[in-house]
Amino acid sequence: MIAGCRNYVSNKEITVRSWFWLIPGFLTAAVLSFPIADFNDVFNFHSFILAAFFTIAFFTLKPSRETNQANSGYRVMKVALALLALVFFHYTIIFSLRHTSYPTLLGSYLPYNSIIDLVLEILLGFGIVILLLERVHQDVEETNHKLREAHDRLEKLAHVDPLTAAFSRHAFYSFLQKHILENDAVSDCVGVFDIDNLKPINDNFGHAVGDFAISSVAHAIRSLVRADDLIFRWGGDEFFVVMVGFDEKQAVERMSELNSLLKDTKLHSLTERISIKVSFGFADFDNIYELEKAIEIADAEMYKAKQRNKYLAETNEMNKIYFPVVSESVI
Repeated sequence: MIAGCRNYVSNKEITVRSWFWLIPGFLTAAVLSFPIADFNDVFNFHSFILAAFFTIAFFTLKPSRETNQANSGYRVMKVALALLALVFFHYTIIFSLRHTSYPTLLGSYLPYNSIIDLVLEILLGFGIVILLLERVHQDVEETNHKLREAHDRLEKLAHVDPLTAAFSRHAFYSFLQKHILENDAVSDCVGVFDIDNLKPINDNFGHAVGDFAISSVAHAIRSLVRADDLIFRWGGDEFFVVMVGFDEKQAVERMSELNSLLKDTKLHSLTERISIKVSFGFADFDNIYELEKAIEIADAEMYKAKQRNKYLAETNEMNKIYFPVVSESVI
């Protein structure tokens, strides 16, 4: 009982060394039982030892550390241990008076002591069962709490892109399904973004720098949108943005500064700065059912912008070859 109470308080397993305490217990039991013809003559010693054990168990048992409060099983066990300690201490006194001038008291009182012992021991067993069930319940609650935390972390990982902190494609379909179920009336615009020169960055400086470029683009887009607008990373270097309450013209005007923000960007550990180019296109939609179609239109507009940017870049390269800049001193 003492070892079990200590185990409940500290949550430590009972060690092999604890079992050696049974040796003096067996020796004491043998000394009290076999050499004496009438066990009533040594029952005061027996009851004193049991009373001491119940008292130690009473003070060893403390409220559970997990709940930091006394639960029902704890209270029942404390009451049972306290009453058993008092009963066996009073047996020590009663049986010490066995050969004195109080035979009447012993004759009228002791026939019921076994019933009292049985009731209190049943109460103690009942308290132990409640205590163990409450411990199991606490363990289940703790496990469920950890599972909920793990589920929340996995849900966040599934909905948020770790590189850019933008929403993922999975989050977009959850967003779409939610608004379809709620039958929300929306009238917004959607924009699709794609980095023009990511492959040369990856080829020349490595994918770590390329990832930093993607992150820089997401940061630049986030600085231009409002708090209610939603940024999704569609895959690779492609993003799209749902701009709430905006039409295509307003969205294009707001995003016109994007490439200026990305000009001469400091990437990762590079000493030189790099200009990142982004192509984008926007399309309006009047209800949630038109959103996916609007994404296709915006994607087509983005592709047209990418082709224009590519043509301008190639034209500039040709101009540098055929029309080199001549310094004023030469003129």
